[in-house]
Amino acid sequence: MGCQLHDLIEAVTQNKITCIDPIIDHDFMEIIRVFKTVAPQAICFDMGCIDEIPNISPVYEMVKEPFPTCWFEANFTHTDGKQIIIGLLVIVREEVQITSFRRKNKKWQIRGGIVAESLSDWQKYEIFPDHDYSEKEIEQHKLILSTFLSALNCNNVKRVEHTPEPKLQKSRKKRGKLPIFSHWTLELSIPKETDKNQTLKGTHSSPRVHLRRGHPRQYAPGKYTWVQPCIVGKSNGIVTKDYSAKYKNNE
Repeated sequence: MGCQLHDLIEAVTQNKITCIDPIIDHDFMEIIRVFKTVAPQAICFDMGCIDEIPNISPVYEMVKEPFPTCWFEANFTHTDGKQIIIGLLVIVREEVQITSFRRKNKKWQIRGGIVAESLSDWQKYEIFPDHDYSEKEIEQHKLILSTFLSALNCNNVKRVEHTPEPKLQKSRKKRGKLPIFSHWTLELSIPKETDKNQTLKGTHSSPRVHLRRGHPRQYAPGKYTWVQPCIVGKSNGIVTKDYSAKYKNNE
């Protein structure tokens, strides 16, 4: 997908960004002021398509910011067939502030945000604006970000940087446009025979054959690795499981 932060910065600079109704003018202007100050220095991460994010629960001990100021973006297809891009600007100072943006039909809008004590402690946070619809959407964005950061901090996940071509950068500069940001994605390194020789004990010593989902595993204090989905079990019978992630977004 690439990084869309430069496009958002241009929209903010040209006053082509709106906000949802519950955000009052003062809050809107403060969000814009902070954005203009920190966004150009943000490190960008592409989370890919939301529909393809594994249906796993985040491990909050692993949810840590990779840099003090980051931009995380993802995309999905709306029910009307339009492509939606969501962007999360994460600023970590004395507290954590996450502002959520959305682009549809090439138009950007501020959706709301979260203020928390830390990324790893999601028990203490405040969502703004205080509106039922906004709260559900921001909660969803929080879960997406937490899942991504859980994977990011596994020991067998490598960050891969994607740098724009120099010719393209020069062309944009001549046209008076902002340079395109480089961005990062994750590359997962999985052993070929994950869990092949795993010994199960107790009540789980002889489970029926079933699919185990991919998940982070702590193999030493504070160290995690990603376990690839696999078929496990020894006894007779088979258990089938279906997992799906549904993201509801009412316009």
